[in-house]
Amino acid sequence: MCKVYENIFKMCYNSSSGFEMEGECGSMSVHKIDRISSDIKREISLILGELDNPRIRSIISVVRVDVTQDLSICRVYVSIMGEASNSAQTFKILRVASGFIRKRLSLRLSLRRTPEVRFIRTNSIEYGAKLEKIFGEFQQNLRIN
Repeated sequence: MCKVYENIFKMCYNSSSGFEMEGECGSMSVHKIDRISSDIKREISLILGELDNPRIRSIISVVRVDVTQDLSICRVYVSIMGEASNSAQTFKILRVASGFIRKRLSLRLSLRRTPEVRFIRTNSIEYGAKLEKIFGEFQQNLRIN
């Protein structure tokens, strides 16, 4: 047997249950990462709702959360609704408060290691609202004709 394949065999073979399922070999399972991402999304949404900062005048929505396999980094995709200047200021506040949010997250979730929280701005909700408006106008034009 080739040395490379022998090493892979040793990493993926469990003497009690045989071969591990794909995605579990040498790292955390995909299902577990998805569950943790879902839990983090829920808790960060709640934490953001509890923030008591008068400078936040925009609506913040957590769109998606991606967690790395080793749980070191958590990318939180947020959509911020409001005026452009307010939403830019809100996003800066979120980035500054990421350490505080990570600490609150560690108190709420029982993880061995709480990932570093990195916020990424997305305009998916605004884009969806814009598409909905276009579709609504299109339907009205169809009814008129």
